[in-house]
Amino acid sequence: MNKRYIVNNKEQGFALVVSLLLLVITTLMASLLVINAANQSKLTKDSTDKFQTFLSAETGIEDALNYIKTEAAAGRYPINGSSSINQICESPMSVTLEESYQVVDLPTDTKDLHTVMNLSSAGLGDWQNEYRNEKFNYIISNIGGGTSGGTGSGSDVGVGSNYSSVGAGMTYKYRIFSCGVDANENKITVIEVIASLDL
Repeated sequence: MNKRYIVNNKEQGFALVVSLLLLVITTLMASLLVINAANQSKLTKDSTDKFQTFLSAETGIEDALNYIKTEAAAGRYPINGSSSINQICESPMSVTLEESYQVVDLPTDTKDLHTVMNLSSAGLGDWQNEYRNEKFNYIISNIGGGTSGGTGSGSDVGVGSNYSSVGAGMTYKYRIFSCGVDANENKITVIEVIASLDL
C-alpha cells in the first residue's frame, strides 16, 4: 500500500510540471499573437495613410486637368510664364525635381480635400479633420505643341470613295506635377503626368 502511494505522488508532481510548462508556452503564444496584431494594425494604418496621400496627389492631377480644360474652353490656352520651379510641395517637406521647369503662372495655393470635396455639411464627424490634413498642390508646365497629321474618319472606309481625312490639328502638351501631403503623418507623394490638349 505504501509503495503505491509514493508512485502516485511522483505522478502528481510530473503533472504539475507539465501543466506549468504548458501554461508558460500558452502565455508566450498569446503574447506573441497580441504583439503581432498590434504590429499588423500599425502597418495597416501606415499603408492606408500612404494610399490616402497618393489619392490626394491624384486629386491634384484632376484639379490641374480641369484647370487646363476650363481655360481651353474659354479660348485661353495655358502657356508658361516667366517663373521657373524645381521644387514642389508647400509643406514642411519639399521635393526637388530632377530639373527646373518653366511653369504656367497660376495660384499655387495648397488645397485640402475637405474644402475641395465640399465636406462641411457631410456629417463625417472626426473624419472632417482627417480630410483637412490631406493637402495637395500642383504645377503645370507647357512643354510645347505641334501639328498632328489628319486621321481618317467616316463610316464607309472599305466600301468606296467615302473615306475622308480630318486634316492637321494643333496639340498642346503639358507636364503636371502634383504633390499630396498628409500633414499629420508627414507623408508625401508626388505624381507626374503628361497630358495633351488637342485643338
